[in-house]
Amino acid sequence: MNKRKRVMVAALTGALLGVLCIFGASQRAGGWAGNEQMLIGLWFNRLLMGLVIGSSVMPLYEKRFWHNHYLIAATWGLLVGLGWYLASGMHDLTAFLVSILYGLMIEFVARKVD
Repeated sequence: MNKRKRVMVAALTGALLGVLCIFGASQRAGGWAGNEQMLIGLWFNRLLMGLVIGSSVMPLYEKRFWHNHYLIAATWGLLVGLGWYLASGMHDLTAFLVSILYGLMIEFVARKVD
């Protein structure tokens, strides 16, 4: 897969996971009303996570080191999620913890499309 396609697939996956994350976070926050900025920021964080993971430099075609790809993606998910967690005043621990899983899911989809 070329680099441009990988970034686009990862960003689209991050955006779709962001929509899923909005539904979960709106349930925890008491709905959409009054929480619009937080929820849109959370969606943007997931989009950004997809862009970061998609554009991260990984040896894409070395099959023997497949576990490194997922370790790197989980680390990027954790770091990007930490940015969200700190910016939200450390109020949404669930969104922070699930960011590791989202990083793995983004990498999985990007590799499957390959």
